[in-house]
Amino acid sequence: MDHIPQPFPTTRWSRIRFLREASGEEKRRALNHLLLRYRPALKTHLVCAMGFSPDKADDVVQEFIAGKIVEQDLVEKADQSRGKLRTLLRRALENCAMSVLRRENAQKRNPQNADVCSIERYEGPDPSENAPTDPFDAAWAREVIATALDQMKDYCLDSDRRDVWEVFRLRIMWPALDGRDPLPYGQLIQRFDLDSPSEAYNLLNTAKRIFRRHLRSVVGEYVESEEEIDDELRELRSVLSRSPALLDGDPT
Repeated sequence: MDHIPQPFPTTRWSRIRFLREASGEEKRRALNHLLLRYRPALKTHLVCAMGFSPDKADDVVQEFIAGKIVEQDLVEKADQSRGKLRTLLRRALENCAMSVLRRENAQKRNPQNADVCSIERYEGPDPSENAPTDPFDAAWAREVIATALDQMKDYCLDSDRRDVWEVFRLRIMWPALDGRDPLPYGQLIQRFDLDSPSEAYNLLNTAKRIFRRHLRSVVGEYVESEEEIDDELRELRSVLSRSPALLDGDPT
């Protein structure tokens, strides 16, 4: 599997600044493009983290986009110094969802007939260490990894190093993304006509370095300092803790 589905977009702050400065049709197109990319992750968060039905989640996302993002210029008002854009959007979406639930519950004469998505159903994220990964963060992690993998693949093929890409795919991506066993080194040696196990190790180490370089580059597109890149990579590692091979090296 060479691509991870259900992307969650990472947004460069330069694009946010562009939205602030643009106007008319240019601004409308830019905003529509951003919303098209974010909408699936917003809906996923409502369904998986807050217990909304898919149809109800669609309604809440539409109200959030129209009332907060479009009318109140939520994205344009985002301040990089106050935190990540995805965190801002998640919190604003949750506040909007809670407002919708309060309004609907207030209109119900009989609380026992309340909608399954009642206000009591959402109490915020579980603070325990064993709490499942928030789907919003999981979607972000998938997008970052997918983009880095796409860039790595393009780089390897353009550099006539398909062997580097294939070794990485068969040894790292198979177990991390598909849950398959990594291809044994003996088979790598045969498949790529290598002279020794050490040559296979060196090829894989080269692949890891290339991937990490592209991963750092992807993260660097939406943060502006080395310290922020390191923070994002630590968070990415935490989100992907159940599939560490991509970040921690060759699985055992």
